[in-house]
Amino acid sequence: MTRKEIKYSFSIGYRCNSVQFLRRYEMSKFSGPFDWMYIDIESAVENIANYFKVYLSDIAVIKKDENILELINSEKYDSVRDDIKMFFDGTPVYMKQGYSGQLLPINQNYSNPKSNDIYRWDRVCVFLHHDFRKDDEIEKIRIRISRFNEATAKSPEDSLLLYVSKILDDTTVSAEIDRLSSLYGTLDKRLNIVSVLCFPHEEERHVMIDNMLFIIKKVPGYQEQYETYETDNNFEWLEWGMQGLNFDKEFEIIEKYYQFNLAYKEEV
Repeated sequence: MTRKEIKYSFSIGYRCNSVQFLRRYEMSKFSGPFDWMYIDIESAVENIANYFKVYLSDIAVIKKDENILELINSEKYDSVRDDIKMFFDGTPVYMKQGYSGQLLPINQNYSNPKSNDIYRWDRVCVFLHHDFRKDDEIEKIRIRISRFNEATAKSPEDSLLLYVSKILDDTTVSAEIDRLSSLYGTLDKRLNIVSVLCFPHEEERHVMIDNMLFIIKKVPGYQEQYETYETDNNFEWLEWGMQGLNFDKEFEIIEKYYQFNLAYKEEV
């Protein structure tokens, strides 16, 4: 089988472990716009499709323990939404991780605060490790967006997008693959998309559909991860990793289909 040559690789969610996957296995040489944050796959795809039109707009910046609650780059909204105020008034968490002391820039166009637990949001766009009060921090993301748009527009057949799911307790493999296939269908068909789908009750396997590689990974269920690890799918090279779990097998599968001859750009 002839492997596809990949020059550009980008994470597209759901959270930091996707970019850590790229870094761990040297699949990328510079950062992308979805690195180091929480973003659901629908929001990521929507932003790709509309060229990040309001990705940096209508940002509610909150930090509970310093009583920070402000709106930055207003476009659609002229104030912080009531549901985000309620999230701020509560105890912000991600599973068992407390975020009262964490600065949380939340894009109001793509976030649905259903509870005080970010994990429970069905739509989420939270720039966890970015300070939107600093102009240079926003400019850094603008540069990453520009590089992403340039690579995926000029070289879609050489570009790979990597998605790592949250714990998929409440769906089936076939239903999730169907959902994602339909969602990815709104993007350029020449893009290569790898989805690592984390299921607690499924056998590990993979399937290639057109330019979409779906890898099923067996992980501990929600309750075990919540009680033991405090967060979801944190693999062993991370600070709070899960004993014995890593992405080695998934990378071996990826290498069967793709050869990485990566382009370099100065890191921002």
